[in-house]
Amino acid sequence: AHVIRPALPPSLSENDLQTLRDAMSRHAGVVRDEARLTRLLRLISDMDSRYPNALALVNARLIATCALRRRESRGSHYRSDYPLTNAIGARTFTNWTEVQTKTYGELSTCSSPDCLTS
Repeated sequence: AHVIRPALPPSLSENDLQTLRDAMSRHAGVVRDEARLTRLLRLISDMDSRYPNALALVNARLIATCALRRRESRGSHYRSDYPLTNAIGARTFTNWTEVQTKTYGELSTCSSPDCLTS
């Protein structure tokens, strides 16, 4: 019997995984700004050319892109270039296709009270 196995995305080498971890801590940690998040996204793109669709890079790209789009300080994340917090928190949404194609438009805002956290 033939077994069909899905192709698994590549895994980063130990050195590249550590590089990614260090970059995520340095550029997308508690204190963030546009310049560092953009630098991080360039690193992720460079790594993606060597490890296409590696899960660590998919997760890193989602985090960095969403952090770049949030133009306020909220919770434990501080945007040094946007230090204020909006009076009303709004839940935002994105999807992988949008992030992958580098569509950096505004995120949709959930209008349901269930989306907001207190």
